[in-house]
Amino acid sequence: MLMARVIGSVWTSSRQDALASARFVLLQPLDEAKQPYGEALAALDMGGSGPGEIVLYTTAYEAAIPWKERHPELDLVGVDATVVGVVDRVDKAGNA
Repeated sequence: MLMARVIGSVWTSSRQDALASARFVLLQPLDEAKQPYGEALAALDMGGSGPGEIVLYTTAYEAAIPWKERHPELDLVGVDATVVGVVDRVDKAGNA
């Protein structure tokens, strides 16, 4: 999984019917030091995240799995990134 900061919401005037009730957010990927890197991306929000929060997200095929689990009647879901959790804290192990 990857870490990112929620930097906004994504609003659409039309979308795939399978995602009619979905919420999307705009994410800024973060490195291990919680510094921004790379391009921002839109992601399905399954974690109930809010602006400024640090989240865990997944991409590729795995991004569709959480939505399909909630909606087992769906065969295909057009999702390439999904927020799967909100980070409460990060503890980095020291050098041994």
